[in-house]
Amino acid sequence: MARPSQSFTATVYHAPAFGAAEAVAVFLTAVTTFFAISAFLPIGLGSLIAAQLIGMGGVPLVWALARRRSLLRLGLGRPRLRHLAGAALLGATFWYASLFLLAPIITALDRGELRDIERHFIADYSVPARLVALGLVPALCEEIAARGVLARSLAPRSAPVAVAVSAIAFAGFHMAPSRLAPMLAFGAVLAFFAVRTGTIWPAIVAHFTNNAVALLWDAKVIPVLPALANAHPNLAVVVAATMSLVGIATVARSA
Repeated sequence: MARPSQSFTATVYHAPAFGAAEAVAVFLTAVTTFFAISAFLPIGLGSLIAAQLIGMGGVPLVWALARRRSLLRLGLGRPRLRHLAGAALLGATFWYASLFLLAPIITALDRGELRDIERHFIADYSVPARLVALGLVPALCEEIAARGVLARSLAPRSAPVAVAVSAIAFAGFHMAPSRLAPMLAFGAVLAFFAVRTGTIWPAIVAHFTNNAVALLWDAKVIPVLPALANAHPNLAVVVAATMSLVGIATVARSA
């Protein structure tokens, strides 16, 4: 199997677990399983965790093991610390920058999805429960499916296509028109991280940090930060966007 372009990938590279066609089949099976479990179980964080672990995480892992493929080929090899640091910086700030920079699109496409998320998955649960169910578990499971399977398997043919397809699949999976633009942008960055570094751990770290910081911000765990951002909104967006770019550059330059 051909190796992806050096302009995108790291020096240490594990071949993907699947060919392009099989990867699409694995991803679609994972998504179908996720929604089947979600439809069967009552709405709540417990059912969301189960659907993520069995569908988005379990299906790719079981498929790879059944095909006798090393899990390293899903991008689970050891990452470099500087990649994780850049990913964490990106994750901590990207959600805020995209929320404001893409606000007109988000508002125009909003059909109440965010209010539904608040009602079903946030309002009645503790902050630690939200961090696990909406931060840690999706970061692990969705990155295995979208980046470990899809992006890495398409990258040998075309790294830009792998990034684009993975981002579109990631955004489509969330099925929320108001979140389409932010998810496309975020998914593209996560796919770039996976293809560039040869491991999905930076994408996992960025994904978790993005969700966790947004949840903690909404819960006002550190109230001084929302207060400062509300007092200086333009400066806050500039700082967040700059830190996001620094995070991307850290991963891109050190791979």
